[in-house]
Amino acid sequence: MAGRTVTLPASIDNILALYGPAYEKIVILDAEDKIGMCADYHKTHASWAHVIYKHLDSLPSFSNPSNPNVEDILKENPDVVFYFGNDKNTQKMESLGIPVVCSTGNTTKLESLKDSLRLYGKVLGSEATERAEEYCTYFDEKLKNVLSKTSSIADKDKPKVYVTSGIPLRTRSINSVMGDTVTKAGGDYVAKDIVNATATINPEQLVAWNPDIIIIDHAPDLPDPSASSTSNTPNAQAVKEEFMSKPEFQNINAVKNKQVYICPMGAFFWDAGQQGILQLEWMAQIFHPELFKDLDMSKEVKEFYSKFFNYDLSDDQLTRIMNHELPENAKDFGY
Repeated sequence: MAGRTVTLPASIDNILALYGPAYEKIVILDAEDKIGMCADYHKTHASWAHVIYKHLDSLPSFSNPSNPNVEDILKENPDVVFYFGNDKNTQKMESLGIPVVCSTGNTTKLESLKDSLRLYGKVLGSEATERAEEYCTYFDEKLKNVLSKTSSIADKDKPKVYVTSGIPLRTRSINSVMGDTVTKAGGDYVAKDIVNATATINPEQLVAWNPDIIIIDHAPDLPDPSASSTSNTPNAQAVKEEFMSKPEFQNINAVKNKQVYICPMGAFFWDAGQQGILQLEWMAQIFHPELFKDLDMSKEVKEFYSKFFNYDLSDDQLTRIMNHELPENAKDFGY
């Protein structure tokens, strides 16, 4: 996916999961017990990960995974490191004989979720490969069902959709998984002229776009639930409150009509990992409730967690995840 060739040991028994979405993928592939070290944000940015994942709390973690001390990685003697992109850290790890796999590359389409999981499956071995294909079959079935209803929607019947990336006035290019997801869900992505992968806009631009629906996305759980929405990774509820209360946003259709939604999160960001297929279904139902009135998102989410995380959500847990709320015992994990 990153245009590289990597030579790996025949048996993978010690994984360093430094890439943000890596932990979720490894859990789905039934290989969590092979993770020897993770990144600190796996522990600090998703409270539900402590509930869903089995070994997270017992693992050591890197405090600066995007710029790690490579010598410290070498001490861990990893069979493979799942990392971000082909950068200087990757090259330095390679020079020391550390196998590094990067799943970043052509990730502008929702289907890239299948590509990345297949790559992880290939790295981890035959059972993981079979598990990846099980996910891909599931993915294709859910995607086909959504597209069967949204692909024929006339442009005039598509709601204008704005999606935040963390802070209220930061969004992503149309050439992104998010842009593709909104489009496949039957929405008109208002940031279609944004060139950069992510961009910070001004309030006047958002007013000019005048979206019918605002989706608050990629806002993690934080130890401080009252974290300012102007921080780099704000609490999602704070972002929603900013949209609903600030005078400059009051004439936007989405605000006037109370069509501002916080995306569920759960064990990991829906927009950045394998739960992206759930995000597609969730968005499609919000954009076109009459077309998806028979879609039971509670059932869909419970099925996903049982099938791929080997975790059966209670009704209370499901409600909390769908409302982007902390687990009941969040204080046990420092939230």
